[in-house]
Amino acid sequence: MTEMSLSVYQKQIDDLLQNDKFDEVITHCRYILKAYPKNVRAYRQLGQALFATAQWDEAAEVFQQLLGVS
Repeated sequence: MTEMSLSVYQKQIDDLLQNDKFDEVITHCRYILKAYPKNVRAYRQLGQALFATAQWDEAAEVFQQLLGVS
């Protein structure tokens, strides 16, 4: 397995968002949040992907969690 920094990993996730690969974004963000539960960028990316796939309730929950991350 190739090692990369979290910022590079999240840049790749941003690229997936731009290319409408929302299911992949959701999977990667959930993986990041298991290890880094206060990662604001992962919450934002996850919320965007859920919103784009019309998973309104889950997106609202993620955005609410984002507001509570400190």
